[in-house]
Amino acid sequence: TFADLTASARSALTPSGRRGKGKLSVGLELNPPTPTSATEVILLSGSMAESSRALRVDGKCKWLVVPAKAVVENDEGWEVDIRPFLEEQVENAPPGSIPERTLVFVNLEDCGGDFWGEKAEELKDAGLTGVVASNEADVVKAVEAGVAVVYAVKATEPGDSLDFTPHLSSLPDVSGMPASDYLSGVVIEPSPRFEFGAEDRVEDDDASDDANYELLPLPPKPFDKVPVVMSTATIAGSGRLGKSCRLISKAGYPSCLLKHDISPPSQRVELSKLSAFWTLALQSLGRKTSSQFGGFRSKIAVGLKDDVPMQWYKYQKQIMEDGALGTKETADNDPLNTAGGDYKGF
Repeated sequence: TFADLTASARSALTPSGRRGKGKLSVGLELNPPTPTSATEVILLSGSMAESSRALRVDGKCKWLVVPAKAVVENDEGWEVDIRPFLEEQVENAPPGSIPERTLVFVNLEDCGGDFWGEKAEELKDAGLTGVVASNEADVVKAVEAGVAVVYAVKATEPGDSLDFTPHLSSLPDVSGMPASDYLSGVVIEPSPRFEFGAEDRVEDDDASDDANYELLPLPPKPFDKVPVVMSTATIAGSGRLGKSCRLISKAGYPSCLLKHDISPPSQRVELSKLSAFWTLALQSLGRKTSSQFGGFRSKIAVGLKDDVPMQWYKYQKQIMEDGALGTKETADNDPLNTAGGDYKGF
């Protein structure tokens, strides 16, 4: 039922533990490279299932967002067929499985095509969970089509409040349900309050910041049950992304959306490389070590099955030429006690 679908989506966007103290539910924007030939379409389609498996099994990804402009007919190139990704999730992650299924949403912003006429039904049949929408017409169509809705809020001062209700005045009741019942979540644009630039270096958890990120009050009832997702576009490296996520969690947001711009340009040209980057990011941000949230300079026990610190160190060197993680000179002059488990995280 639609109620069950909404409950499942809300659960994916809501972590366990005390608000502001528990784990953050981290999702990501997966923007596959646009194929420009029939050969590239075939190659991309063939890599979708492995990308799905890697993000679910290795990255423990609970949810992600794909831009609609990638999956509908457009002027930039061939459309991307994400059905193999969805079908892999449905086939290999039935209800109750561990790791659980990765929920997939399509972001209708800047769609540039007829999503509802061209793709909605076939993607729903393949396993699509829902859409991210910012206008009333798409919200109504989504509820009537039986897919979950995450409402995109363009707040004037994002990050200062979890109360998104002033932005819901245009949303009507749909199929006899008010917005408080049919919304699976609300996503807010990145806030300068939680963003760090490429020049910022975060070596340690600075407790002095804590006073500026007190727990924000929940939205008023009945909207207090709707998860509020804060987005971040903080460039990965030197602990910046980890700190951004930690402060988002501390402010009381249950969930965080990692924007596509976080990924280094060199990793966006192939889906396998892009998936590898996001998998490492999720692994890093999902760990709590040395009483610090994942992404800071941390101690990891030597001998782990997956040596995430070493993986990230090698990965950082590989893409350093893009400038996404700082200069190579900075990295070379920064000693890493890899034998002791030190590393520069996300």
